[in-house]
Amino acid sequence: MDTHKHRDFMNASIEKWTYACLHAGNHLNKGRVVDGVKRLYSFLGCQEPEIIFTESPLSLYRIVKSLKKNKERILKLNMFNILKSQYRDGILVNFGMIYGTREEYRLISQFQHMIRLQIMDIEKTADAYSLFAKVSTDYSLITSAPWFFYYDYLDIKAEYRNELFAGYRDFLDAGPFMCKFLRHHAIVCARPEHVTLNNRQQLHCDGGAVARWRDGFEIYSLNGVAVPRELAVIHHSDIDAKLILSARNADVRREIVRKVGIERIIKEFNAKVIDRWQGYELLEFVLPEIKLRALYLKMVNPSIGTYHVEGVPPSVRTCKEALNWRIGGLEWEPEQLT
Repeated sequence: MDTHKHRDFMNASIEKWTYACLHAGNHLNKGRVVDGVKRLYSFLGCQEPEIIFTESPLSLYRIVKSLKKNKERILKLNMFNILKSQYRDGILVNFGMIYGTREEYRLISQFQHMIRLQIMDIEKTADAYSLFAKVSTDYSLITSAPWFFYYDYLDIKAEYRNELFAGYRDFLDAGPFMCKFLRHHAIVCARPEHVTLNNRQQLHCDGGAVARWRDGFEIYSLNGVAVPRELAVIHHSDIDAKLILSARNADVRREIVRKVGIERIIKEFNAKVIDRWQGYELLEFVLPEIKLRALYLKMVNPSIGTYHVEGVPPSVRTCKEALNWRIGGLEWEPEQLT
């Protein structure tokens, strides 16, 4: 097969598994999932488990947490490494280096991160994030879509065909979005009902949830940034501009500015411009009702053409001082950052 055909096939396979993970709907073929789980436990030399089907990652997390309280052991499993051992050394790693630079890989990795953050926010505990990191996840669509397209490539050459891989492909085709495997229980979660992207293929939904599961679990994102529900759902004219002061993450502050509008923020805070320099403005926000004085540097993000505000120390008096502080106190001129 020539280089162009290889590339076209690889691109089609990547799109196929990305679609299967994000956009194929919440259908789950339970019979094929059960067969796949049985094969896995047999391969690992474990007794056949009780299989529990759940509607969302949140319900999956709660079940796993409950089982862990009963001291049930989590299976150590990395399907990528198991399958890699079946092939010539390095062949999957080389393809992994290719896919790791693609937008689809970043999109799915970002989706996993947002799911974990939302569960952590709902459960009010950092354990939600750490548990997902420790529990086996490498036997489901959300973790396998970023690398499983390799098999479609390898399968076109008969000498690379592998029964273990073929059985795993059949399992993924059945639609298991996320799975956790313990000694006596296998928990399987269905895919979301929908996932919404913008025209830049970022997780984005202004006015609703970017992804929703059948039991009501939702995550929220604007332009690829995980945001609070109120920022995503509420109309821009009804959002309290003071939300920007409680946002710790610079990307979230940017989305607040993008949605609310920098001019409205400046007006509602009665911000005073205390310095201007080469397109930058140093703004002072004074909120006597909560005894707050805050300084923000207003700038334009040239890559996406939006205003960005960033908090700076109260001792700052000029735009240049603020910019020097951002890069660790070094003196600089604008052309040094380009």
